Amino acid sequence: MAFETEKIRHTLSTILHTQGEAIAAEVLDISRVETSFVEHDFNQDIYSLDLRIPTVRFAQLEKDIEKIARKIQDKLGKLGLDRDGEYIGIVRIYPELSVGPGAITVPVPTQTDEKRIWKPGRIRLFLSHISRIKGPTSELKKALVPFGVDAFVAHEDIQPTQLWHREIEFALRSMDILCALITDDFIKSQWTDQEVGFALGRGIPVIAVSCGADPYGLLGKHQALRADATKLAASATRIVDIIAAQDHLKSRLTEGLVEALASAISFQDAKVGMKRISDLQSHLSDAQIRKLLDAARDNSQVRDAHGVVSQIQNIAVKRKVISPTPQQVTAKDFDDDIPF
Repeated sequence: MAFETEKIRHTLSTILHTQGEAIAAEVLDISRVETSFVEHDFNQDIYSLDLRIPTVRFAQLEKDIEKIARKIQDKLGKLGLDRDGEYIGIVRIYPELSVGPGAITVPVPTQTDEKRIWKPGRIRLFLSHISRIKGPTSELKKALVPFGVDAFVAHEDIQPTQLWHREIEFALRSMDILCALITDDFIKSQWTDQEVGFALGRGIPVIAVSCGADPYGLLGKHQALRADATKLAASATRIVDIIAAQDHLKSRLTEGLVEALASAISFQDAKVGMKRISDLQSHLSDAQIRKLLDAARDNSQVRDAHGVVSQIQNIAVKRKVISPTPQQVTAKDFDDDIPF
């Protein structure tokens, strides 16, 4: 589920300001808000609301930080956000990481920035490439959509009103994984090596794709995928294979696949996405399974794609989200015209 964190923060801040809780309200006003999965407990997925505030202010408030968090958490519980088996049950306050004066820093994107750059609920993949292959890179971006992967392509994803270098920095700070499309002139770029280095410095996985040139430097110790620089879309499946092999990204990829299937625009996209979901079904939450059931009912591209509905039904029955009785499934979760 994609929680509307900006609305949650604003609502909590308004309540606390009105009730005279100035410090707790201030923490919300100055924070960068994230949500994190904590645990699955009693058929519910529990998330935390993580508030990152400037380091100096954190230091000033540290002795009271747990009390402030509990105060915000108490109000959070009154917003009625418990739905579809998911809720935010914990508030945590952290310092924003910072550096000393005179150092070159990369700005931290706000939730608004991230919503502008990335589609919600998808894996965030930064495609590092030279401008000469921007056409095939855009085609690769499109090919990754059914897999729940949102790829950032600088020349395509930066809005005209935004500072282009800042948007690249925001994307680098918030990406999950980077894919370097290494052509023979990749090393000559003023940007690509820095993008790769940024990912490695953050400890972000980097996928090297050899497009006529081999990886070098720190990338050289790993074997690269091989691809035709004019036909990069053909590499989408192999790139997703590598993403799926990253244990810490499996839940995120599963979420992205569910979101992608729910909005599938073709039978083929639905079938491609469903195959991956089946492979990762152990990472599905009950709420995500219900979203798949909703997609089977509401999206004709899912409902009429051969074999997709039966796969969703099988997963739902196996996880006891729906009854195995066909009549109950039809009456409760699907329209009557869906065949089983």
